[in-house]
Amino acid sequence: MKDIEYLLEKYKHKQPQEKWSSKSEKEAKRMYRLNDYLAIADNITDQFHMRGIQKEEVKHIIKTVPLKEELCGNCKVETIIVAICIYVKKSYNSSFSWKKYKVVEEYGLTEPILITILCGLLTHYRRKILLQYTSPIGVDYILPE
Repeated sequence: MKDIEYLLEKYKHKQPQEKWSSKSEKEAKRMYRLNDYLAIADNITDQFHMRGIQKEEVKHIIKTVPLKEELCGNCKVETIIVAICIYVKKSYNSSFSWKKYKVVEEYGLTEPILITILCGLLTHYRRKILLQYTSPIGVDYILPE
């Protein structure tokens, strides 16, 4: 038993032979958060009865868009993911009514918050497209920060 406690204490800290830096630690935390967000998204998409391409689209948005920074800094990540699911579901089914779902109330999503998140998503994609656009006369259009 003493050997196990010794090993546990020893490997709490970086060992000399380990290749571990603050950069890799940040990357590990980022990947942990991303996997956590994807698990939350999987649960929420199931509650919205989303399958196949819709689930993949939600996951793609979560992987490519900085959720807290660009969409809603004051919102919980779960609330942002619910709004993304609503956006994707509504894009496939225009008669989709999102207010009747229990998950919407559970995570505190209201219409003003939904609008804020969707505007942030639109702004993100608009910037992404404008940064890639070159006009026929050779002038690059870049959105001011």
